[in-house]
Amino acid sequence: MKTIFMALILALIILAIANVMASAQQQHYYHLFNIHIQLTNASYIYYNDAEEINIPQTEVIRLVNVYYLGNGINNVWLYIQRPDGQYVGILHVINNGKSYTDSKEILLSPGNYYISILIQPSPVVNYGDNATITIYFIITHS
Repeated sequence: MKTIFMALILALIILAIANVMASAQQQHYYHLFNIHIQLTNASYIYYNDAEEINIPQTEVIRLVNVYYLGNGINNVWLYIQRPDGQYVGILHVINNGKSYTDSKEILLSPGNYYISILIQPSPVVNYGDNATITIYFIITHS
């Protein structure tokens, strides 16, 4: 009886591990980029085509986490666009100086996409201040 119970427990553990592995294979995690910003007295800073991603099949991109270190940034938006410049989505990642995870999901068809970044520094910027933003995405099959 003890052997059957141990075999059943072992089978359940193996089944749970297989389920976790299958789930992990269905979701592709991308850590797209870490951007270091040298702040100036500009009212906006725009990084055109800061990152390129390739989507092999129809997928959904969703922001999962934003890590912001430093000060001097009021708002940051990510623009996802096709190579021809057409925007397919905008995500707000820093809102009023705080990390913000926009819950919007953006459907991406197969192809290449560029991510551009628009930064609005705080009204009072100390010239030369630095900030680092790390942005984590999850890309899953639709």
